[in-house]
Amino acid sequence: MISLRCSLAVVLTKLVTDDLC
Repeated sequence: MISLRCSLAVVLTKLVTDDLC
């Protein structure tokens, strides 16, 4: 599973990039 922190980061920057993890 993805960490909550990472999940939020992905959602917030989904438009910019969803490859943070």
